[in-house]
Amino acid sequence: MNVDQAIDIVAQQLVANAAREIEWEDIPDIGEYDWSRVETECLRLTPEPDGFDEAITMLEERAAAWEDTE
Repeated sequence: MNVDQAIDIVAQQLVANAAREIEWEDIPDIGEYDWSRVETECLRLTPEPDGFDEAITMLEERAAAWEDTE
């Protein structure tokens, strides 16, 4: 995995996490049935990316290496 791939995977995970945290109470003007469908669509659009653990570890190690050089 290269750095660009790692960044893409971590970004996908962050977007997926944000989509899963939106709750009906955040948008109360949408009916419950419609909200259920919106929620399902959010999950479809934001699947868990493969390789997140490897990607985040790579980026953390890069950050630690930069800190060590300062």
